[in-house]
Amino acid sequence: MKPGLYLIATPIGNRDDISIRALDTLKNVDFIACEDTRHSSQLLSFFNIKKKLLALHQHNEADKAGYISNLIHQGNAVAYISDAGTPAISDPGAVLVRHMHDHQIDVVPIPGPSALIAAFSISGFQTNNFLFYGFLPNANGKCKKALLEIYHKKVTAIIYESPHRIIKTLKLISEIFGENHEMVIARELTKLFETIYKGSVGKLLIEIEAKKDNQKGEFVLVLSEPTNNDESTELMPFKEALKETLQELSLNQSVKIIANITLKLISEIFGENHEMVIARELTKLFETIYKGSVGKLLIEIEAKKDNQKGEFVLVLSEPTNNDESTELMPFKEALKETLQELSLNQSVKIIANIYNKNKKEVYNLALELKNDE
Repeated sequence: MKPGLYLIATPIGNRDDISIRALDTLKNVDFIACEDTRHSSQLLSFFNIKKKLLALHQHNEADKAGYISNLIHQGNAVAYISDAGTPAISDPGAVLVRHMHDHQIDVVPIPGPSALIAAFSISGFQTNNFLFYGFLPNANGKCKKALLEIYHKKVTAIIYESPHRIIKTLKLISEIFGENHEMVIARELTKLFETIYKGSVGKLLIEIEAKKDNQKGEFVLVLSEPTNNDESTELMPFKEALKETLQELSLNQSVKIIANITLKLISEIFGENHEMVIARELTKLFETIYKGSVGKLLIEIEAKKDNQKGEFVLVLSEPTNNDESTELMPFKEALKETLQELSLNQSVKIIANIYNKNKKEVYNLALELKNDE
């Protein structure tokens, strides 16, 4: 057999999925490198293949690559198989392949089973292009960041997940993509308990969380392409916004947040030259009355933290035809300020309510702002 590295796809569960070409190559190479020799020896024994086995896994791949390239330079043909599926796809093998390319050694793919392609093919989602992420990071913050990046790509995405993390990951997907986002979950592909779930993230989370057996095995998650839903830009009325906020925070915190946000909004909606009066802490020790243009009072109130304490009454003069500003300010600035005072979840709920925005959209922006800090 011609010297070189033969990258061979093996079954991901059902041994009948192995190709005739894969078997023929395994029988004729001089050495077989395996991710786990004990695991692969069972497959090879089933097909009566007896060869010298070499262990090559993520912990020794860089070192073993040199040894294998030397074997090939000596005229040997070497196969590499991972525990299941196609090597180098969320499995060891990429470092080995790169080493062969660097040393001008032929690398021959022997295609076959692949969990990501199998799951993608039965998803029914747009298949012109897609993003394959593999396994998400273990750390919660990094996992959220990765999912945010995937969301903003606006393409069908495929993720691998393990049984002990499947519920946590689905909950994060629900938060970022929304509980109504369509997805497919392929569990234990080609194996005895193969199960395909299709529906909204929220529905599938309930279904998988309901039974422990549904959480066993290996998972492939296929997320449909995110769509841009039309979002309302109309503000919640001030009284209603304050009422909503009071359900989450103390009176003083609520007034401070709403007053801060509202002043900026008033400036955008009525114009910075619009006349108004702000009465702070009426009848109390630190009672203060501010009078002037919205722009001037905004600067004055923002200048000192003490000016933002207490209860406020805002009195807006009657709008005139000279008040030309009608655009609503972006909610990003208000969200950024609120995050400095409150937790992420509190900030998202309050800003989403005030701005009549989808909580998923506000949550994603809040995560980005947090990551930028």
